[in-house]
Amino acid sequence: MVRADDPLYVALHEDGRSGDGNHMSPTQCDYEIKYADGASTIGALIVDQFSLPRIATRPNLPFGCGYNQGIGENFQQTSPVNGILGLDRGKVSFVSQLKMLGIITKHVVGHCLSSGGGGLLFVGDGDGNLVLLHANYYSPGSATLYFDRHSLGMNPMDVVFDSGSTYTYFTAQPYQATVYAIKGGLSSTSLEQVSDPSLPLCWKGQKAFESVFDVKKEFKSLQLNFGNNAVMEIPPENYLIVTEYGNVCLGILHGCRLNFNIIGDITMQDQMVIYDNEREQLGWIRGSCDGSQEAPTQAPSAEEVVGAAARREASQATGSYLAPPLCIGTDIIGCKVEHSDVLMHPNTHGSWGVTHDDRGVPHSEAIIHETPNRKVGTARQPSSPAPTGAAILCRGVGAPRHFFITMNIGDPAKSYFLDIDTGSTLTWLQCDAPCTNCNIVPHVLYKPTPKKLVTCADSLCTDLYTDLGKPKRCGSQKQCDYVIQYVDSSSMGVLVIDRFSLSASNGTNPTTIAFGCGYDQGKKNRNVPIPVDSILGLSRGKVTLLSQLKSQGVITKHVLGHCISSKGGGFLFFGDAQVPTSGVTWTPMNREHKYYSPGHGTLHFDSNSKAISAAPMAVIFDSGATYTYFAAQPYQATLSVVKSTLNSECKFLTEVTEKDRALTVCWKGKDKIVTIDEVKKCFRSLSLEFADGDKKATLEIPPEHYLIISQEGHVCLGILDGSKEHLSLAGTNLIGGITMLDQMVIYDSERSLLGWVNYQCDRIPRSESAITSRL
Repeated sequence: MVRADDPLYVALHEDGRSGDGNHMSPTQCDYEIKYADGASTIGALIVDQFSLPRIATRPNLPFGCGYNQGIGENFQQTSPVNGILGLDRGKVSFVSQLKMLGIITKHVVGHCLSSGGGGLLFVGDGDGNLVLLHANYYSPGSATLYFDRHSLGMNPMDVVFDSGSTYTYFTAQPYQATVYAIKGGLSSTSLEQVSDPSLPLCWKGQKAFESVFDVKKEFKSLQLNFGNNAVMEIPPENYLIVTEYGNVCLGILHGCRLNFNIIGDITMQDQMVIYDNEREQLGWIRGSCDGSQEAPTQAPSAEEVVGAAARREASQATGSYLAPPLCIGTDIIGCKVEHSDVLMHPNTHGSWGVTHDDRGVPHSEAIIHETPNRKVGTARQPSSPAPTGAAILCRGVGAPRHFFITMNIGDPAKSYFLDIDTGSTLTWLQCDAPCTNCNIVPHVLYKPTPKKLVTCADSLCTDLYTDLGKPKRCGSQKQCDYVIQYVDSSSMGVLVIDRFSLSASNGTNPTTIAFGCGYDQGKKNRNVPIPVDSILGLSRGKVTLLSQLKSQGVITKHVLGHCISSKGGGFLFFGDAQVPTSGVTWTPMNREHKYYSPGHGTLHFDSNSKAISAAPMAVIFDSGATYTYFAAQPYQATLSVVKSTLNSECKFLTEVTEKDRALTVCWKGKDKIVTIDEVKKCFRSLSLEFADGDKKATLEIPPEHYLIISQEGHVCLGILDGSKEHLSLAGTNLIGGITMLDQMVIYDSERSLLGWVNYQCDRIPRSESAITSRL
């Protein structure tokens, strides 16, 4: 701990960012930092060792230990980073401390961010040891904004360079002028403005864009002129992104409450940006930042930077720092604009706290998103007028987490995150009708209109009640009312019809689909945010999305498949176009079962010919269940053989006696366990064997398909006792998402077959007859 009488305390508060200098205790240096969107962080200053590349010693450096994070307007439930690397001009900044300790001789910092991912950060100018890190914060004063080398006719704008901001933010006047100029300067009439949940202003083409370079020629460059021949060129690739929907979007946003303009990461890509506090200069130079060239051993000289600017028609140069240091929040600059939808970007190593989904099945709160400008897969044109299927990019995976797609619903379309659930019949959204006892979800609630209601006499209403196994009961003939009972809750709503937009390579293909408008969720404790808006019902009923797509001719066969990658990402496909022609293990499905059931299987441990289940187990494949659930006897048998193996072969693992927040049965090592690979050798594979006459189909369940690592660093059993989880399954066993990782699982209702094959799920298979959609 840094004491309140330490010089570091004085230096921190002299920097003007950390409150008024009042402290709660003389034994510690307290601070409070407030950010642009109302967020704040309260903490204490501490000193600890830092490990730095190319530095043999481990210097002791001060940094903040934030223990109270105040929620701001742009709050996100999880973050992709652990904290902030402060690189501004203050006395306690990272660079100032390195200079004070003699690790570098000059207060110079620079970064180079590659548009292809990665990059470098350097500290010092080469006179001392050069510190290379991964990329992360100054003002060259005022600049005049140009579009296509013509002034936009405004007063000079104050500019700040902030590598902690993903996008570039302009204040109201330059933002509106920029938007007007870009729209007026578009050289092609083939671009159409479109609504995209990623960013406020987007355009689509005749087919999905793969990268900015597909559409760069349609846009013109911006320029910032700082005077003295210091001009920053901003080509289209430095202010545009291509989203996962195949649209191109403006990466310059409206910084509503700001009185200065921020140059963020998008505009600093593919150039080295240098902040020289010794000479009070800021410079930039175009170059490769992706590691294809050897990393520099020292910073470029001023002559190199200025010379490059001259050779590039003064498009880059140095300028003086004219503005005072500013306290700027990282990744929270700007504000919500009314027409902007916000996507959440939780981190890869999210919380493993367990909640329960609407069917009573535990799942993790943590989800994973890919960033909006990372496109995966290839958009393809169907080779025939009647497509046989659609492949849809999915997000939110990992072991074990939500597996969901983004579905665009309504007219105009709005985005919703739907949990892919092969165990539910009805697709439904929470509705603002108004909504009672509703979950806190990522997007605005769906707003129904009277003309969207399905009447009680409609055949869709009859089909819904057939799927639910109940007699039809409507409160009014003008609408189809329903109540769905789950294990620990219920959902009351009405059936509605609206447009589902399937973004395909041949343009947006809107399809009218019936789904539930749930206006009363009968469950207590609804105030906890959940990462999905609702459920995508994909079981075998008549009103499932798959059945409706087939009845409308969007697909020709009732075939469904999904592939969940343990690395992140995955895909869902409809129709049989994506089904591999070989290598799939097939087993018959029970034609009469409303769920996807391969019937009964025998459970084996470590390839032992003798089954550990007392009798064949009734099995259901359910992607909506995060974990796998066994009935009482097979669960106890599994737990017994797993513990027995650990006791004899891996005694360094001991069972956790205190309750882990993730799961019931966990083990800990001498140190925190980070990955399953560290302990995989201590566990054995399980297998489920399904008999079809003389043929046998075996589902292998290796340790990585039934174990997770908890936030506490424990390894936990991802197979749960269904009898204790209040699942009314009458002894049925659920194969959940954790056990389906890294496999393509195929539900073929046409042939009543269920299949699986090991697969690289972060890549969508190509098919000439399929529509590859990005939802």
